[in-house]
Amino acid sequence: MTLRMLNDRIAVLEIKPPTVSEGGIFLGEAPLDGGFVKEGVTGVVLAVGPGARLPSGERDSMWDIEAGQTIRYSPVLAHREEIDGEEVTIIKRDSVFGVQE
Repeated sequence: MTLRMLNDRIAVLEIKPPTVSEGGIFLGEAPLDGGFVKEGVTGVVLAVGPGARLPSGERDSMWDIEAGQTIRYSPVLAHREEIDGEEVTIIKRDSVFGVQE
């Protein structure tokens, strides 16, 4: 899949947490109903835009986020698309609150 993001958008492949514990207990899934979300989501970055255009004409920083990194982000304003049979989440840079190292 080739995906070129624009402005301050980031394409992420969400890493879904397990729904069954090691002991076989069903854990369920947290519903994403658009309301208050307490927990962040983990995902692998697929593509990163060049940054939003500033009034000066320069590009804003993308905080050194690169394809292949694992990030934590807020799913509140996320947009999901199916691309090449995979569910890809599109977020803005400001939704990212951490990079796993």
